[in-house]
Amino acid sequence: MENSRAKNDFSRLLKKYRQDAGLSINRLGRLAGIDPTHISRLEKPSLKISPNKRTVLALINALKLSKNDKLILLQSAGYEVGEEDKTIDSFYEFHSSIASEFQLQHPFIKKIIELYNDAELSPDQRKLFRTYVEKYAIFIHNKIKDISK
Repeated sequence: MENSRAKNDFSRLLKKYRQDAGLSINRLGRLAGIDPTHISRLEKPSLKISPNKRTVLALINALKLSKNDKLILLQSAGYEVGEEDKTIDSFYEFHSSIASEFQLQHPFIKKIIELYNDAELSPDQRKLFRTYVEKYAIFIHNKIKDISK
């Protein structure tokens, strides 16, 4: 697929998925932690903006896309879909459950996801990052329980 055509497909698909979800650009921006102006620009194929993978993954999470639609949107943005993308699903499921518990996307959780999705991390580094976050979360949880006693 030609690069400019892929950008057009991404813009068209993003707008379609957003509208199908019944979300305004502002609401999608809040859910994804992305400036709504940037989303508006991404939806305009004439601007030929290439989103980074972290942005695409945040949009996928906010839109609650099916696995098939997730793959389509990633590929339309010009990204190969690899094994590391499959592990992100469970991380986002965890994030979504916490986000709904807080009734918003907590800045701390958003920061963890931002760091986790750093395009420069290899799959092994991403796995190590996740292990450390999980261990630290358990440690803090236990400390809080001890303080509360």
